[in-house]
Amino acid sequence: MLRILQPMENNYQAFLLRLQRAESNGRWRSTLQNIQTGEIHHFATEREMVAHLLESLADAGEIIPRSMNGEDSHKRV
Repeated sequence: MLRILQPMENNYQAFLLRLQRAESNGRWRSTLQNIQTGEIHHFATEREMVAHLLESLADAGEIIPRSMNGEDSHKRV
């Protein structure tokens, strides 16, 4: 039986990540889409995308984000 997860369930997170580079040596731009909600976010840098993803997981109770400049970028709870 196929079970469709509700957007508010915290035991499953699914994202579609799209990466695009305009020039062969340019920066990667990314789009991250939450599969459950359809919400889409666009990012100019990889760091912004990773920070957003870590925040999304922290909101779901999975991890606590730390400074992106530190040795560990996240801590499991």
